[in-house]
Amino acid sequence: MMSKVRTILVWIGLFCLAIAVYALIGADEPFVAAGALYGGIGCMFLVAVLFLWSALRERMRRLHYLKCAALVFVLPLFVGVVLGVIDRVTHDRRVARTVAVIESLAAEIEALRQAHGKLPENIAELERMLGKPVPTSAWGCKLWYERDPMNPEHFIISTMSTSLDFTIFKFSSRDSNRGVVLTPF
Repeated sequence: MMSKVRTILVWIGLFCLAIAVYALIGADEPFVAAGALYGGIGCMFLVAVLFLWSALRERMRRLHYLKCAALVFVLPLFVGVVLGVIDRVTHDRRVARTVAVIESLAAEIEALRQAHGKLPENIAELERMLGKPVPTSAWGCKLWYERDPMNPEHFIISTMSTSLDFTIFKFSSRDSNRGVVLTPF
């Protein structure tokens, strides 16, 4: 009876691992990805505890118990660390890609200013002048464009990441030497 319970627990653990992997490669929404990732790792840990509890109830041989304990506790932790590293690398790549998109849009807006002698008033006018939609960040969020309220001769482009590591991206043409300013939230 207990071996069936352990088999079921192993399958549940593998399912939770699949959820965590899906979070990194297939989820479209960042909050879904984060929830699936941490939920999958948490469920794997719970399955590990239940697995060991069922093994103890069956009074496994000591050596077999230690092998199972090592496998059941170390594997989810290892997977969690690996997935955490992958998440960090993915986040850093998205930050770099978003900065590049903002800088590219700023250069296009400056070219529009040179060509037309004025800045667009809002996003709709910017899209009309560009002849294409405003690009999105690496998280799929639209970039915000506005004229600088302090100095209408300048503009501001901003966006925010939607992952658990919230970061605000802001480019101001008034202080273009600084480039895109990243502010952790």
